[in-house]
Amino acid sequence: MTDLIDLSKIIANKGDKPLILSSVNLQLQEDADLERKLRELKSKQELRKDWILFILRDVVVFSTALGFIFAVAGYSLFTLLRVTACQDEKKFATSALTLILTGLVVFVTGTTATSK
Repeated sequence: MTDLIDLSKIIANKGDKPLILSSVNLQLQEDADLERKLRELKSKQELRKDWILFILRDVVVFSTALGFIFAVAGYSLFTLLRVTACQDEKKFATSALTLILTGLVVFVTGTTATSK
């Protein structure tokens, strides 16, 4: 068992033109480089997708919701200040303003409670 000969060395050195075994190492290196580049491409695509989702979800939806809230609050305040508004309109305006103010208070206190 101690006299075993490495067959790869015999095959590589056989004949006039010895085989080059380092080409396997070059292919492995190229495969590793391609794999690394593929991982980098995937991470860039994930980052791009995250930015698109952030813009759609957080910027567009939040701005739309905020605009709607301000529109309802403005209409309610205008209705309360208008002299010719009927009693039902004033009740609606009062309840809408109460809900908006309650929501704002809950939002502000909830934000400060989670930041601690």
